[in-house]
Amino acid sequence: MRSHEALIFTKRKKTWLSSSIQHCYPEVFPEHQRDIIDIDNSMRAVRFLIEFSMHQPSAEFILSNDSIEELLAICYHIISFGTKKDIMRSSLWEIKIDELASGRLGIVEESESYGKFVKAKQVSLFEFYERSYKDEYEDMSPNSEHDKELNKALSVEYGINCIDIEDILYHLLEVSDAHSSNVICMKRALLKDDLQKSGISCDKISAFLNMFVLEQRKTWDAIPNGFKRSEIEPWHHKRRLSMAFKPIISQQDVLVIGVKSLFQAYLYLLTGIQNGRLKEDIFKSSEMKAYTERVTKDLSNKFVDEVKKKLIELCPGLIVRKEVTINKNGDIDIAEDLGLGDIDVLAYDNNQNIVHAIECKRINFGRTPTEIRNERKRFIKDSRNQLSWISKHRARHRWMNSNKEAIRVFLKLSDSEFSIQSYVVVSEDIALKYIESTDLPIATLDELTTMLQSYSELV
Repeated sequence: MRSHEALIFTKRKKTWLSSSIQHCYPEVFPEHQRDIIDIDNSMRAVRFLIEFSMHQPSAEFILSNDSIEELLAICYHIISFGTKKDIMRSSLWEIKIDELASGRLGIVEESESYGKFVKAKQVSLFEFYERSYKDEYEDMSPNSEHDKELNKALSVEYGINCIDIEDILYHLLEVSDAHSSNVICMKRALLKDDLQKSGISCDKISAFLNMFVLEQRKTWDAIPNGFKRSEIEPWHHKRRLSMAFKPIISQQDVLVIGVKSLFQAYLYLLTGIQNGRLKEDIFKSSEMKAYTERVTKDLSNKFVDEVKKKLIELCPGLIVRKEVTINKNGDIDIAEDLGLGDIDVLAYDNNQNIVHAIECKRINFGRTPTEIRNERKRFIKDSRNQLSWISKHRARHRWMNSNKEAIRVFLKLSDSEFSIQSYVVVSEDIALKYIESTDLPIATLDELTTMLQSYSELV
């Protein structure tokens, strides 16, 4: 646990220095980026070692530092091999296994396309660091009317809200400071007594512990009711049976608390809810499910507004409309509803005589093979007998090409000829762009604006 606490501090320090290093010492910034990636990998390995070894042991050993380092290396390889297994199972890309120069079997070739995606993400890694810094250090305490809803939803889901959680967190920080250690080891009963003496009620203490304590099990793979196998496999994200969600480790009647790990887990929960990465499938209560669904919808609407605003700023002469419905009695009125839905952003460029039909998708990019596979399903290969996002937009594109007069009337255009170009614009770059070809382009907002600027320069 002390190693994990130290890694959190080291990563934060590296994050603080990112801006200065990028601007003052750009020649060493790539190495600085690699250092942070190595720290992230080390943190995952440490968390898995704790999660694996915390359960009731069949024997006790006193391990040397060298043995612990060896175990961490094994944990890192387990995570790596688990990721490769999911890649092959999901048929995302080919992994070639052959004899290495050492005589052992190993991976000799992976997807070049996915490598391009990784490099593209590394270009924007600095922006990710800045966003991470804001996520970790901004005041995330609910204070607006919107966030009061979050407190209500948290109370139903966990039996405790942000105000009570933070009271306990800062009390534990005081205990940590008093003992000059970031790691607190305390019997559960003594911790409860200490928190009660500070004025926190018994039910709030119990709710806090239920929320953040990773309870000891008979074995690592003894999965409690209501959980899935993937929630103990360390190469997956959003695992409820992980230190990311439950950073307090139970060892019989003793609780091991890393204060930095606890604060990080709390902020992981809050930011995951507020940025839409933690969705309704993570939670149990209807109130929290409804809240996260509203958050996702609000973020999607804001992204549509952002795309519209960007287009107007880029080309003030554009005719831009948003959320244009194509159905009976819709914005574009047709005789019968064909299930075409709406066009998020419809823009006409008078200089180029092009109508741009833009489907906007505010997403959190897939980080693991499972998330990338789900991304692929949503975009192009929906297995739930529903149309994928690109299939739906393709249907709209084809209808528009066959019904240009309806588009002309709606946008009040002249009788001149025009073409229609359709895109799917995403809020973040995604691996799918690099590993699958699509008939309709998938582009980030920056890529779209660059494309439109190039059109303008041709005039």
